[in-house]
Amino acid sequence: MILCFAKCKQNNNALLDNSQQDDLFSYQESDLAASSINERLVNANAEFAINIFKETSEENSENIFISPIDLSIALAMANAFSIEALTIKELNEEYLKLIKSIQTCDSSLVLDIYNSIWLDTQFHLRESYKSNMQSFYLSEVASLDFYLTEAIDVINTWSNEKNKWSRTRSHR
Repeated sequence: MILCFAKCKQNNNALLDNSQQDDLFSYQESDLAASSINERLVNANAEFAINIFKETSEENSENIFISPIDLSIALAMANAFSIEALTIKELNEEYLKLIKSIQTCDSSLVLDIYNSIWLDTQFHLRESYKSNMQSFYLSEVASLDFYLTEAIDVINTWSNEKNKWSRTRSHR
């Protein structure tokens, strides 16, 4: 199971706690990184977002909220989102720039992206894949026995902790 979600809040001079804070770009670095992201990735994500919104609006008459970037990141983490002429390594590197630049794109906003991979204990990830997910997608990787009734509670607790706004970090 791959979980990806983002949260955004107005920055009131207190940024959120984020375990990858030291790895984040400054606002100026964010602009440079954003402008250097491969144009194919930018175009593919824009097209994906338009298509996903079109599909969901045709299928649903109710108001719904989806985050195409979270879906795109989850697909990339599953190696199911490919872009012509980009290797998996290049795609991973571009997503890292994208994630870090999004998180620090505007000094008046706080935007955190949280990714995690939850793997049933009967399966094992290659160390190289696990390392790539942690390095390029700033993802947490956890093993969990999905047959235990409390497994969903563990995942929900993780999700709830990541969604709290009460923690602060120093302003960049």
